[in-house]
Amino acid sequence: MGDARSVHIERWCRYFAKQGFEVALFSLEPKTISAPVRFYAGKRRTSIGFIDYYMAKKDFKGALDDFRPDIVNAHYAVSYGWLASFCRQCPVIVTAWGSDLLLLPQKSAIHHKRITKALSHAVFCTVDNNNLYQAAARFLPDEKIVKIIMGVDREFFASAARSEYNASGSMSIISPRGLEPVYDPQTIIAATELLRDKLEFRINILGNEPRATALKSEIADHKLSDMAKVLPMMPHDRYISSLKDYDLYLSASLSDSTSVALLEAMAVGLFPVVSDIEGNREWISDGHNGLMFRSGSPESLSEAILKAAEMRDRFKSVAEANRERIGFEAIWQDNMNNLKSRFMELVGDE
Repeated sequence: MGDARSVHIERWCRYFAKQGFEVALFSLEPKTISAPVRFYAGKRRTSIGFIDYYMAKKDFKGALDDFRPDIVNAHYAVSYGWLASFCRQCPVIVTAWGSDLLLLPQKSAIHHKRITKALSHAVFCTVDNNNLYQAAARFLPDEKIVKIIMGVDREFFASAARSEYNASGSMSIISPRGLEPVYDPQTIIAATELLRDKLEFRINILGNEPRATALKSEIADHKLSDMAKVLPMMPHDRYISSLKDYDLYLSASLSDSTSVALLEAMAVGLFPVVSDIEGNREWISDGHNGLMFRSGSPESLSEAILKAAEMRDRFKSVAEANRERIGFEAIWQDNMNNLKSRFMELVGDE
């Protein structure tokens, strides 16, 4: 259960299908991913999220009756996790994504109650880093929380390392997280303006409508078009193959668990410049294997980018250290095999 437009859902479905599981996906979002699984479409009957999930109970029951699953794995606690709590046919596992446990419990009492219901019904909850683990621990005992880092594909990792690092010339930056407010593209644009006469660089910010047009206009109004561009999100395979074209990975996210985009950038060898938040601190040590800046501060971000430019002779050694850590901790197949084993235990097939 999850957003049928998400590359993370696609990877999840593909992994289990490749392992020989019969996989079905239930979603209220239109299916745009290409994972070869059976698809059950729920209906959105209003424009109010929590009402739509409540009214989707009948659609969900129909999918359960037809597919007869051994396990239900619901992604995003407050929505699909809550809906999955009405399943009585089989064990339910909730996979938290970050904002569902880091931000939404404080947003309203309704969100808190929905998350409580979702997690209390689940056999266990998977999280992908330590701060999300701590957030889940407010609702669950430790034995019901399982850390599974999504990680990078083994085949991609084996061929990902860049071999050349330019110590001078224009610096290429990619910010691939999107244009949602939580990813704070405004701070990136403001920092770009501060750097206008201080550094030769170009930055590509990835993101789609409805926010892309407004951000492009802002870039044009500030006469930053020679330095900054907004490009549409691209298929994942094409995106990761494009990473070798860049020197620096940038994320201004205001909240995060473990970002797969960060791990992929580290696997390739891009130099990370990321916001100083708990999810990033788990992977980046400021001044050692990347740089951090104060969230929401264009001044701090611009200073970090300037400092990164001064450290370009260290990019190769930083890349080697980051790749070593990714290879040790964050290979997708290794981590998902752990989850697969837990699923098999639940159905009595070890």
